[in-house]
Amino acid sequence: MADELRNLTELLLSPTTVSEEEIDGALARVDGMTADALEGEEFTDRYTATPRPSRRSSRPSARRGRCLRRPSRSSRPRAST
Repeated sequence: MADELRNLTELLLSPTTVSEEEIDGALARVDGMTADALEGEEFTDRYTATPRPSRRSSRPSARRGRCLRRPSRSSRPRAST
């Protein structure tokens, strides 16, 4: 594992200077890729707009508020010995 670790000094970059023109160009590029409003067809939410099937079941035992009863001891299958 020690051979997989790198010394942090290998990752240090040497100091450099950036001109005002380069900074202005970078800011212009970021502004060009930024949207002020998320409107239009490309931003339509198709996931929540799609109707989904109901999560409710048609089985009576799965309906809300219905409790299932445990079978009585006499109706339970007996273990064979």
